[in-house]
Amino acid sequence: VLFRSEVSTLNSDIFVRMATPPKEMYLNYKFHELYPNILDSEVILAPFNHGSHWCLVVVHLKENFSVYLDSSHEGTGAKMAFSRVNNFLQVVPPSMVSMIELEELEDFVIPSSEIAQQLNSDDCGVFVAKWAEHISLGLPVDFTQDQMVTSRYSHIVNIVWNSLSQDIHVKNS
Repeated sequence: VLFRSEVSTLNSDIFVRMATPPKEMYLNYKFHELYPNILDSEVILAPFNHGSHWCLVVVHLKENFSVYLDSSHEGTGAKMAFSRVNNFLQVVPPSMVSMIELEELEDFVIPSSEIAQQLNSDDCGVFVAKWAEHISLGLPVDFTQDQMVTSRYSHIVNIVWNSLSQDIHVKNS
């Protein structure tokens, strides 16, 4: 099981702001303050919104690969999402770069036949939240559309209680 200190998240602004990788962009948006130790993480979770659809890029720094998870569009936005994450990672100050060789990241898209797909137009964000939760807890991403209503309510309860409780996750999975 991964512990929260080994998992970092990027704000979805990365998708918008990092269309090009200039270091000035990185500094202008104070990403160096928001993510001072980002490369010390084992996993980085990067949610992206493609207009009206959410997806998730999962970067496994220690294993040098990225995975694109998409609940309905079969990876059509993957190339752009990988590019934006890579642009972000390439401008991280050299003093922050540990043993990771960022040039060696391999990008993978999980085929829609191998991951649960949403059956409506509303649940892409819930899928992203559920994937992020499972990955950060070291759980398999083997849930289905049928569990999205319970998951949606579980996330609402967590937000209201200002707590991400593993107990709620386990009871409602």
